[in-house]
Order: sequence, then C-alpha cells, then structure tokens
Amino acid sequence: MNDSNIIKCRHCGTEYEVTPKVRAQHEAREYSFYCTSCKTSFYYNKMYEKQFHISDILSITTGRLLSTRHMDGIYDILDFLSQDELYTHQLPRAMKEFQPYLLEQFPQFVDIDKDLTQENCGVWLQKQTVKFGEMFVVTISFEDIKRLHSYNNPLDELITMVGNRNNTGATNE
Repeated sequence: MNDSNIIKCRHCGTEYEVTPKVRAQHEAREYSFYCTSCKTSFYYNKMYEKQFHISDILSITTGRLLSTRHMDGIYDILDFLSQDELYTHQLPRAMKEFQPYLLEQFPQFVDIDKDLTQENCGVWLQKQTVKFGEMFVVTISFEDIKRLHSYNNPLDELITMVGNRNNTGATNE
C-alpha cells in the first residue's frame, strides 16, 4: 500500500486504501469517509464548529449539571466535541477529556464556580449569562479530537467497567 493513499479511521485505526482523487476530496472536506469496522463517519483534517448555550459549556467546565436542556445539552456538546455518539457510561470520561480543552478555549470560565452552590445554581447561571452572554461558538479540529478523545467501543468499555457478569450476577470465567 502507498502511505499517501491511506485513510485511517480516527476512531478505531482501521486503514483503507483509496485513490489519490478520493484522498484529495476527503482532505478538502468534500465528503466524509465511512468506516465499516466501527460504523462511524468522519472527515479528515476538518475544523468543526457549533454554537452552544453557556449552560452547556459550564456544565462541562464546572462538572455540574447546569444545562438548561439537562442531559440533552451534555450529550450534544460531548458528542460534538468527540464527534462520537457517546453512551451514558462514557460521559464522565468524555467530560474529563474535554474540560481542559473548553477552559483553554474559554479562559473566562476558569474558577468561575467558586460561589456556585446547589441552592443558588439557577440565579448563578443567570448572572453568568448576563455577564458573558448566552451563546458561544465551540470549535475543535480533527487533530484535537484525535489528541484528546479515546474512542472505545461502548459495550467493551461497559464490560470493562462492570465486569463480565451473567444474569445471575456471577462473573463468567
């Protein structure tokens, strides 16, 4: 295989040999590539950007559920940042992966939660929205996703987390 005609899945690492024309189109972001191994689509060398409510971003940077859309906001921003479709048990890992990245992108949110409590979170969020604005454009590049996010098969990751148990609760050996 000629290395210049290889496209590698950013999720699972599967390599595909393609024609120079397909590689050029892929690199120019004219179309995405579908990986048959892990069943995901991805672009090569693409900058992704999407607008998010401050509450979605602060949910990740503070580690507290502040999103006005509740868990939908968490899924949306983490799925966007990872360019993955995360399962519930993968959210804490993804939050750890992307919290520093978001704080780097939005340094105004570093140490913002010093006076945030369970009792005042609604008023606190309202103050932050007035102070900083409601909507923010979050950007991430293919290179940053690859550097920050580890793609794990969600079912394999769950088995690793809880162990391989049969329906009686006993561990399979």
